Amino acid sequence: MIACTLALAIVALALGAFASLQFIWQWTIGTPTATSSWISLAAVIAGAVGLLLSLTRSLAPRSIRPGKAWALLGIAVAFAIYWMVQRLRSAPLGGSDAWGIWNLHARFLSRGDMDSWRGLFDPALFWSHHDYPLLLPGLVSGVWTLVGSEGYQVHSFVSVVFTLLPIGIVACGSSACARDQRGWLAGLVLLATPGFLLSGSTQTADIPLSCYLLITVVCLLSAELWPEVRLRMMGLAGLSAGFAAWTKNDGALFLVAVVVGLGVSSAWLGSWRSFRKDALAFGMGLAPVLILLLAFKAILAPPSDLQLTAGSWERLTDPSRYVQVAVAFAKHMASVGGAVTGVVVSPSLLLLACLLLYASPIRRLTVASLTLVLAPLLTLCGYFMVYVSTPHDLQLHLETSLDRLLYHLWPAAVFIVFTLPVSMASERVAAAPISSDT
Repeated sequence: MIACTLALAIVALALGAFASLQFIWQWTIGTPTATSSWISLAAVIAGAVGLLLSLTRSLAPRSIRPGKAWALLGIAVAFAIYWMVQRLRSAPLGGSDAWGIWNLHARFLSRGDMDSWRGLFDPALFWSHHDYPLLLPGLVSGVWTLVGSEGYQVHSFVSVVFTLLPIGIVACGSSACARDQRGWLAGLVLLATPGFLLSGSTQTADIPLSCYLLITVVCLLSAELWPEVRLRMMGLAGLSAGFAAWTKNDGALFLVAVVVGLGVSSAWLGSWRSFRKDALAFGMGLAPVLILLLAFKAILAPPSDLQLTAGSWERLTDPSRYVQVAVAFAKHMASVGGAVTGVVVSPSLLLLACLLLYASPIRRLTVASLTLVLAPLLTLCGYFMVYVSTPHDLQLHLETSLDRLLYHLWPAAVFIVFTLPVSMASERVAAAPISSDT
């Protein structure tokens, strides 16, 4: 199961690496050609395969064979794919944000020469949020270059891949970390969230962002459960957190939350010695993407529409705004999952079933388990304060975006709920053999 989890995570990271290389080439050399794009893709695939082989060879063999219940997950995935394909056929351009932001930016990259692609930063296009990072547009543009066509099938396929990857990672990762069969139920929780699938079919960056957030927390927990690959997993966690920030501005908030969570957890538990090594590995994974993001923000991107201004202090000191945002958060978090064709689905009931089936007494706190609690909570707090300080109409802002923001954290939250009792109740971490990575 851990090999399957790593394979799926590395696929997502490889997609992010390819997209980043495409944009770097566009920015520094010129519009990528089909030849240069295939060379970049081949290099990324070779690196990904080498990384996967290196990790799996270092891991002690632990076989977890899927049980019969996994057939239910397979059937549910097949129906989910069918539903998404039918929806994408009926709306091939995706939602308004897809063709008005992400695919529009991809077309600037795909059609622009050395200089004209920068037209996407024209002030007249302020409505397209041209300050947004370019991982998803870079990926779509890169695939267009590979296939030689700007067919809508490309961005539809990308959206399906990024929707299915979190389901597979949550299912395989939960069983790998718990070393039992609970993964099928974890996967069904995501599949029982129609709003998650619906958001994926709109072809926006919210679900790709949720995928990188999920990979970050999976790598953080895996680093603790498998000490033999600890530093490499911390490096992958840093890389994934960087790709989250390079996918959407919201990802930068999660990146800060993870760094703060790691620091606070290490300070609380007195684990500064291991923290220095972990932080260095995390930083080495993060550094390439962070440099790219900072250069993009400093040189190319215009200011965000959510900048703090003179009126921000007035909004931040208005108690009624806090109440309004808190009520909206409570309402949307209680109904996460949404409704499809009038049938209300509550994945939170499946999470409750997980707690009843797998809850264990808390015997020990670890840096990973504490970080996995703090990082999502800090991210939610950040989202909360963004809404309080927003210069836009508050009610409209909440109604049009809060559900999508909650889906950013939903796959990671499902994984954490299914695996956190393991990391806090198991004694195997303390008894794990000393590894060459540590």
